Amino acid sequence: MIITGFHIAEIPEVRVDVYEKFETHQKSSGTQIIQDSQGFTYAFSRKNQDHLTWRCSKQYRNKCKAYVHTSGEFIIRKVREHNHI
Repeated sequence: MIITGFHIAEIPEVRVDVYEKFETHQKSSGTQIIQDSQGFTYAFSRKNQDHLTWRCSKQYRNKCKAYVHTSGEFIIRKVREHNHI
């Protein structure tokens, strides 16, 4: 939710179910990163019973809210759009 002046605007959460293979990389710091077919990178966030959640690696620098869910070696869901290129 964004508050602009006296108006409150809802930001819709976009969920897209996909079945897309991803690449895994490891940064020199040891952090595991995955990359989707569009070139966006994600850092591990948390583990649930049936999937892993990965946040956009630019979530702090660009305040990007995009994240993905993975199962095995596939991205199974993309949530929210990236706010950067």
